[in-house]
Amino acid sequence: MMSIIDGTGPYSPEQYRGDFTNSFCHQTSLRLQDPEHYYPGPGYAGVTTGFKACKALLEIREYHQVNPAEDLFLMGYSRGGAAVIQIAKWCNSDKLQIPIKAMFLLDPVCKDLSVDSDGIPSNVEKCYVLYRDLNILEYNAPLDEKDYEDWKDKVAVGFSNTFTDGDPDRYRRKWMENCKVCHEPTNHTTWISAGRSTGTVPGGSHGAVGGVPWVERSVEKGATQEAANRINSWFRYETIPAKIQDLTFIQANTSRIRSQTDAELEADMLARRAEQSRKDRERAYHNASKR
Repeated sequence: MMSIIDGTGPYSPEQYRGDFTNSFCHQTSLRLQDPEHYYPGPGYAGVTTGFKACKALLEIREYHQVNPAEDLFLMGYSRGGAAVIQIAKWCNSDKLQIPIKAMFLLDPVCKDLSVDSDGIPSNVEKCYVLYRDLNILEYNAPLDEKDYEDWKDKVAVGFSNTFTDGDPDRYRRKWMENCKVCHEPTNHTTWISAGRSTGTVPGGSHGAVGGVPWVERSVEKGATQEAANRINSWFRYETIPAKIQDLTFIQANTSRIRSQTDAELEADMLARRAEQSRKDRERAYHNASKR
């Protein structure tokens, strides 16, 4: 059994399904024909991360009671990665003592106070992890409330546009700190993977590592497929019958999308900032002239 928690997305269930249909977490659940143990990630505010972890833990406990000899796996993307680390810690409690065969973490980030997501407990036999590339372009993009269905998303968009220049650092998400994927102080047994199949995905954004790439960024295609290849190598090693791929670019109508290099995206952002600066100066001059 594999319990899977996906990344942060819209609060609207319909919109979330549309955005995360091809995510690596969702693909894995479909390949394993086990959608019951797949959980959409928390909303943009992230306050439901702990709730998602609790819900998954209850089902893991019930499953383990009936199937104590079956291997258990955990997989999580973004805040979902933080959630499954918390689940592993709960499973390691004196009351439960549930072993985890392997844990697969896709750019796990600790941006939620409802979970304890630093450190891997000793009940986890193996831990695999991928990270976004923090050396790629910083790019802030405008957001439109009309693109979102749920009122909570609209509020989040309005807040972001007011205080953070739209979608802050869309690709590398440098402001999001990663969970500390290291041994807890009392853990001396977990094998935490190292080598080519883990670590940073060169050129990969936070979205690319989770299988939800930004199709307007040309380098995303290769990075997304590289992330899929590495995850597939984990599954082969653990004899998990699932194989994923970059479905977002395969299914996207790229003929209508202008694929842009990082240099072009940076030039676009600088032009938007210059235009906003011009508007701010005009507004300041207009207000001063009325006094």
